[in-house]
Amino acid sequence: MVIEDGKFYFIKDEFFDVFKDYSLMENKDSGSKRPCYFCFRDRKDKEIIWFVPISTKYDKYKKIYDNKKFKSGNRPVYNFVFGNVLGKKAVFLIQNIFPTTEKYIEEKYTNLKK
Repeated sequence: MVIEDGKFYFIKDEFFDVFKDYSLMENKDSGSKRPCYFCFRDRKDKEIIWFVPISTKYDKYKKIYDNKKFKSGNRPVYNFVFGNVLGKKAVFLIQNIFPTTEKYIEEKYTNLKK
């Protein structure tokens, strides 16, 4: 599989089994694959791929963001990046970024609702 920077992928359950003690966001057992992750290769070691979970719970994380910003005296908050994915509001959860390798990538996300 060719892994493309800036695309979305799903991680194998096996990864979360191996790294279960690291408080990572795990795959959901709801029958749908979630979450998907935005990925990019490490600049120095191309074997390492960084994964950023994304969430559609925009309002939830915006409230957390606003609260952190208020408590910090209006200083920048780097935990979240707000944007749009496939025309919907989404949050890139920078606070939950993690590295892995191609071995643990299940598949590329494809938008079936075109």
